[in-house]
Amino acid sequence: MGLYTLFLFMWTLKNITLLFLISFERENFFVALKNAEVVLLMITLADVSPDERLAYKTLRRLNRAAYKMMNSSSMVTVDAKLPLRIISVLATYVIVLLQFAFL
Repeated sequence: MGLYTLFLFMWTLKNITLLFLISFERENFFVALKNAEVVLLMITLADVSPDERLAYKTLRRLNRAAYKMMNSSSMVTVDAKLPLRIISVLATYVIVLLQFAFL
């Protein structure tokens, strides 16, 4: 029984670690997209040729249209708050289990 419990604990720990990493990388990706949007806006406002301005405006429009939050089965939004929500649910679950165990 002890080996199975250890295996289950390690598997859960691996999944939570992967969730943290995916959320962190997703947040970095969208911060980079926002920074690219700011750079494109600054270049568009600078003194550039009309063809370059049109190209930059097109890139900005495509960037705005392509922005979509990553969803998991259209139920949970994968963002920086997701690990905090998961930890909150796990902590609540553990507290309830401990109450049943000791009462």
